[in-house]
Amino acid sequence: MAAVTGQGAKSQSNVALSEKWGDLSGFTFGSSRFQEHILGKATTKAVEDVAEGILDKTAGLTPVVVTPEVTPTVTPEVEAQIIEGLVAKVSDDEVVINVGSQKGVKVDDIFNVKRITETITDPETGEVILETKEKIAEIKISEVYELAAIAKITLLGVGKEIEVGDLVDLQK
Repeated sequence: MAAVTGQGAKSQSNVALSEKWGDLSGFTFGSSRFQEHILGKATTKAVEDVAEGILDKTAGLTPVVVTPEVTPTVTPEVEAQIIEGLVAKVSDDEVVINVGSQKGVKVDDIFNVKRITETITDPETGEVILETKEKIAEIKISEVYELAAIAKITLLGVGKEIEVGDLVDLQK
């Protein structure tokens, strides 16, 4: 930050200033009358001094682009929607799943089709503590109903077939 001042001093003899300042009617900063008047000459000199001072003080400075500070809009975090279901029917290149609009399924959603390949249970309680799953296909939703959806098979693993009971989950 720098401060710059300018001084405008002009002298002139035989100036008729009618009382103190002369006839100032029609006297505006942009007029030729102002430029010729002693006040205009002093003002012009002061402005030139200020402009020259600014140039002197800023010589060699690196320009910095100043952008207004933007306060981000605070939106509640949207929890990633987890949609899971099962294959209810398979025919040719179509699959029916047991989740629909009631669970948030939409046309063009992509689901993974997975199969449980191993289940590990707690030896004490018998409770399932881990399942190993293998992705076998991808399907794209083409029709959505309240409790079901129909999808086209878009990707199928080599040598794999989709079966009733396979797991489906929405791709994130």
